Formats: sequence, C-alpha cells, structure tokens
Amino acid sequence: MTPIVAPSRRDLFLTAVAGAAFNGCGTETHHPRRLRYLMRRDINTVDPVQSPEACILSALFEPLIQPHPETMQPMAGLATHYLIENDGTRYTFYLRGHHAPQGTSLAAADCLSLEFTRGRKGAPFAIPARWSDGTTITAEDCVHSWRRYFDPKSANGDAYMFFCIAGAESVNSATIPPEELGVRVVDRFAFQVDLVKPTPLFLMLCFTAIATPRHVMELARRDRRESLWTEPGRIVTSGPFLLRESRLHERTVVARNPHYFDAAFVGVDEIEFSSADGITVVNLFRAGLADSMEGRVLPLQLAPGMKRDTALHVLPACASHNWRISANRPPMNNLALRYALNMATDKDAIVRFLGMGQRAAKTRVPPLDGYPSPANLPVEVGDRLCNVLEFDPRTAREIWQSTPHAPARLTIHHPALTDSRLLAEIQQHQWRQNLGIETNIQAWEPAAYIQSVMYDGDFVGVAEDSYAANFPDPYDLLSLYTQTYRSWSDPAFTAKLSAATAITNPVLRMKELAECEAGLLRAMPIIPLYYDAWVYLERPEVHGLHLSPLGVPAFKYAWIDSNRGTQ
Repeated sequence: MTPIVAPSRRDLFLTAVAGAAFNGCGTETHHPRRLRYLMRRDINTVDPVQSPEACILSALFEPLIQPHPETMQPMAGLATHYLIENDGTRYTFYLRGHHAPQGTSLAAADCLSLEFTRGRKGAPFAIPARWSDGTTITAEDCVHSWRRYFDPKSANGDAYMFFCIAGAESVNSATIPPEELGVRVVDRFAFQVDLVKPTPLFLMLCFTAIATPRHVMELARRDRRESLWTEPGRIVTSGPFLLRESRLHERTVVARNPHYFDAAFVGVDEIEFSSADGITVVNLFRAGLADSMEGRVLPLQLAPGMKRDTALHVLPACASHNWRISANRPPMNNLALRYALNMATDKDAIVRFLGMGQRAAKTRVPPLDGYPSPANLPVEVGDRLCNVLEFDPRTAREIWQSTPHAPARLTIHHPALTDSRLLAEIQQHQWRQNLGIETNIQAWEPAAYIQSVMYDGDFVGVAEDSYAANFPDPYDLLSLYTQTYRSWSDPAFTAKLSAATAITNPVLRMKELAECEAGLLRAMPIIPLYYDAWVYLERPEVHGLHLSPLGVPAFKYAWIDSNRGTQ
C-alpha cells in the first residue's frame, strides 16, 4: 500500500499563493487565450490504453466516433461514415479523406449551436485527418491501434468493453496473436470490424476508440524506447491539441495543433492541466489561477455555501457512487453480511448532507431513458424475507448479529481526497449506529488506489468506487462486473449480460439489461450510494465546455470571451 504523507511543498505553496492572491497580496498575469483547468488527480500518462483521465485524452486525441457535447449521440470523429452488414456483425468505417464513403453519414460539428461553433465551419469530410507532425491518419493506424488495445502487453484494464469484436478476448488472453483480431484494412481510408454477435451500442462504444500513431511507435520500438513514445517532443497526436509540457505532480500543458482537421473550431491557444483538492480548489479559482475544472474537483462540503455564485454549475451526471465490497475474501464473502451492510446504509441521509444534486441510489445504473431500473428485490436471508434494496437498519443489525463469524470491525478504503474522507466518515458513523460495528478508515495515494484497489482488487472490506459512464447505456456500468472484475465474478451474470447486448429490439434489450442488474444486486458485490451530479466552478467568460452527463468536455470548442470578465 502506498502510504499517505504530509502535504507536499507544492500543495503548501499553491495554498499559500492562492490565499495571498485572494487576500489582495498578489497579482496574476494570464494569457487571454490560455485555459487553466483543474483535475482531481495528477496525469501519470497520456497513453490512451493506460490513462484513466478522459479529459486530457479528449484534448490530445480524436476518437473514431465523437459524442455530441449535449445529446451524447454519435457524431463524426476520425470516421465520417459507417456501413453495417452481415446482420449487424460487420461494421465498415470510412475515415476522413475517403473519396467514396458508403453507408450512413455521421453528423458533422456544423450542426452544433453557436455556443460551440461560434459560427465557424468544420472541415469537409473529403479532407484527410492528420497527426500533429503532418502525417496522414490512415486505416492502417486504426487497425494497428485496435490490435494494440487488446494486446496483453498493453495491460489495458478496459479491454473487456470491446470483447464483442471477433477474437478480442482471445487476443487479450494471449490465446491468438493480435494479427488475428477481427479488424482489417479495406483501403487507405476504410477498415472493417467483425463482431461475434450484433451489438446495437457499438457506435457508442467507439467513443473510446482512439487511434495511436503507428509510425511513431514503430520508431520508438526500433530505438528500444517504446514505452517513452508519449514524452513531450516525441509524441504526435490527432486531436485539437498537442503535448507541450508534462511535469508529474505539477502541470501538463497542451498547445494548439496546427494540423488538426477542425482547427477552425479551436478557440484557445493552450490549456494548462493541474490537480488540486480541498480548499485549495476554491482558493485557486478565486485568486484567478483556474478557469474551469472537472465535475468532481470542487469539495462538496464547500459547494452549498456558494449556491448564489454565478460561477457555480450543477448539472446531471450519467455517473454513480458506490462502495465496492471484497466479496471474494472473508469475511465479506458471506452474502448475508453484504445485504446487512446495504440495508444499514442511509443513502437519503448521505445525499441530504451532500446537498448538490445527488440522488439516493438503490441500483448501480443511474436513470436512463427507457431503462426500467429494479425498484425492489425481495430475498430470503435466513428465515427472513427482506427487500435488500431498502434502508432497514433493524433487520440489518439482526442479520449481522445472527451471522456466524460476523466481524466487529471493517476497513473502509478510499483515495486521499477531501470528499472521499468525508464520505468514509459518514459511513463509519452510520454503521456504528445501525450495526454496532467499528471501522478503520484507510486512505490511499490516488494513483496507487486506482491500480491496487480498483484494477487489482487488492483490499479487504469496502472501497469507494465512483464511475462516470463513457456512453449513455446500462451496459457500460454493468460490464464492469464481468471477467476482469477482481472482487467478484459470476459466469452466469457475464453470459446473461453478453446475450442482452445482442438484442436488437430496444425495449426488450433494456428489460433484459435490467434483469442483469437485478442479478448483480442479488449477489451484492457493491453497495449503491448515490447517482452523481457535476458540481464545478467556471468563469463566466469561458464558453464551449458545457458538461454533458458523460462529464468530459470537448476542448476543441472551448473559447474565452475577452470582452467579459477579468483576465
């Protein structure tokens, strides 16, 4: 476990500088076309198959398919058209630059409102996309990237999401070589993807399909420096910005990419990404040292006091918060104890305390159009019939006390962030009061938490788990609990979910996915807490960063109104 130490010199320095500026003891000169953006965590890598930071990736790389910044529907990214054949099991993607694309045309950025386009026109689909070194992006790049995505040497923790592609699971398990993946070049600007079954959500899955520069990676491999291809000065990117500077624990700076195909939309010259937590977030913003931030950076206990501030934004999120349970390790491998923990958790009290648009959750999947979330779940626990989704502290205590080897103490794990500590303390109080048990609260350095707890499942007890969907579909949140989930597994759940995703009737598909979620909740490897909201500060002169429920801004549309606000 990575220990938590006292605040670093950098943290103390930032707090002191921000406080001084806020008190009128400092001034800040700011380039009017540089956007300063705060994140929850440091950026450790910008490799698309290893980085969990979707924000920085959206600035540097253009995905195959782009989500609409408001409706979340598929739009043109690197691909402009797609053709579906073989009863829904073959997709042909036509890239920018193709002279005769077939099939369905994806919406161009021109369809967006003036908030995003400022009246600018996007590049015609006939113009090829280029890497930031001027090299043309081709189908070979896309096929190479798909193969790398599943190559076990890439250690991609999200590979499971695309196991609908023929051969993907076998490549990821090293059963077959990456060259046998069901993805092939058709011509310079077209490639095909074969699926193992119809997958109606495949276009939305491609929101996270990012091409990486084959020519740069091959050169790095020849130099035996493949892992360093993402260094500033070496990396080339496909998005609106290129990497200028990267200093771990300090800042990452990206600059306008002159070869970006939609450069006309790009309204800022640079973006400076840095991380902050606690009161430092507010101090930096008030001191003029931050312009906008991720939807989970602002400490929630500070937000209610800022409700009248026009810089405060609260928007719905396609995201949820829960406790992950070490369901495959004693003592929490006892299902009755997991039920008791859930029934002893007052979710309404938690959201009343947070008080910024969160909604109490009985389930994992947040409300989505057409999705019939499980409302009740009657289960026999011993000689009792319990609705295990309800708050029922009396029954929870009875179950806990009557279960052999029920522990008197549990550990609550969380990343060392202000809101996470607060949530753990609320839960500690509730379980002490409702179950009569004590808890240890264990903080982890955030990067170590992601790797050891979230990816490796290396913990005993419960652990905070927040997840924002990549696309607005129940599959995204439910697929987390399939083969690669370390804290619990059930082949029957995996098979049922796989079958549900292939249903082409949308009503029946949603019904089957809801039954999958009911099965997950019956096993209860998690304790749902609340459906999230994006709560953040943004200067009134900043435009184009409106957060959709997916929570990842499209930085290509960001612009700063120099006639409004103080620069």
